[in-house]
Amino acid sequence: MAVNVAKIPAGALIGLSKPLQKVLLALNSSVATGASVSDLTNTAGNLQQSITESTPSPVAQYDNTPNRSFGTAYQNTSKNAMTVAVTGLYSGAAWYMTGFSDTMNPPATTTGIQYGASAQKACLTFVVPVGNYYQVTCSQAGTVENWLEWY
Repeated sequence: MAVNVAKIPAGALIGLSKPLQKVLLALNSSVATGASVSDLTNTAGNLQQSITESTPSPVAQYDNTPNRSFGTAYQNTSKNAMTVAVTGLYSGAAWYMTGFSDTMNPPATTTGIQYGASAQKACLTFVVPVGNYYQVTCSQAGTVENWLEWY
């Protein structure tokens, strides 16, 4: 049985979210070819599954201070880009932390450097793409005060 549905005007998609635009355009294409109710239902179901699989999970903050250390490589295995914020402390002379991230293990691409004066805390923040490895090194024998990640 063919469905009698009017085509969606081109201007009707402006301002709608990309997933909703995708669904409406696919349904619009199906209607134009005289699709049945079953065809439209299958198309909508397949698109919903595709949208669900590609939607990132909500971002949350994780305090990984007890699980992280300078000089060790980790991998972002989440579905989201990750923001890393590391606060370090060294009680001796001037020092610095360096963040690295890329697809190699260990990563070699510098993402940022943060300097600290003697006995002064410093915070380094950088973004890690999905699947990338990341690590933070310290020029001296500093300690990790806080290591927070958002993903």
